[in-house]
This record gives sequence, C-alpha cells and structure tokens, in this order.
Amino acid sequence: YSGISIFGYFVTEAWHFWVLAFAVGMVQGGAQSLSRGLFASMIPRARSSEFFAFFSVFEKMAGILGPIVFGVASQITGTGRIGILAVIIFFIIGLALLRRLDVDEGRRVARAEEIVEILQEDTAVSRATALALTSALRAVFDEYHAQSPDPEEDRQETRKTGA
Repeated sequence: YSGISIFGYFVTEAWHFWVLAFAVGMVQGGAQSLSRGLFASMIPRARSSEFFAFFSVFEKMAGILGPIVFGVASQITGTGRIGILAVIIFFIIGLALLRRLDVDEGRRVARAEEIVEILQEDTAVSRATALALTSALRAVFDEYHAQSPDPEEDRQETRKTGA
C-alpha cells in the first residue's frame, strides 16, 4: 500500500489512475482477508463477537483518521499529492505494530482461554483451577515438543530408510 500511495503521488494521466485502481483492487481484498484471518486465529472462538466488534471499531477509526490526515496535509501544503503521501504514516505504524506481534503466542493464549471456558462450562471448576490446569497442559505440551524430533527430519529419515 505504501507503494500504491507513492505511485498515487505521481498520477498525472487518466491511465495512471486506472493502473492505480487495478493495483488497489489486487491488494485490497487479500489484505483485508489476511488481516481478518490472522486476527481470528488469535482470539478465543467463544468470544469472537467481542473481539471482532473491537476490530470493527478500529476499522471505522481508520476510515475517519485517514481522510482527516489526508485533508490536514492537503490544507497545510496546498496540494492533495502530499495528502496522498501523508497516509503512509498509517502503513508505517501498522508495520511497526505487526513486527512486535507474536502470532504463535497469541494463538496459544486464545486456545488456552478456550480450554478454560470449556472446563468452566462443563464442570464446577473455578477459573483459577482451570487456568492452572491449562498452564500445566501447556508445560507438558511444550516439553513434549522440545523433546520430539523435528517432523520434517522425521519424514526425511522415514523416506531414506523406506520405513
């Protein structure tokens, strides 16, 4: 998207706009789908409505803040071209936030929360007990994976021996 914004700065011909529109069309659907899919993988399924409502608020804020930044930059500089470049700040902030994101940990926490909810629903287990059980299960799982061989190495060894 930053590249599309930079290209937008240089648009002078009608055909440039069509190329820009094509590029946005090629990126927009995939980017939105990937972001929702990644987000969905890191939230407890039972609370997905809550989390997606939160996600939606930020989507709407982007729809407000983007035009504000564009408008202010255009007003200050007297040209919409700078406004187009100004929205790149959102892509930079998003990239910085995504680089700090530990997707695997987010997924582990979401699955642990699901286990806690299941234990609390199906039994008279307190939340503290369910969390302790989940932590113990995670420790066993992590220890098992630390001791088990790499699945890819295991597959390659099986191919070599024919077993």
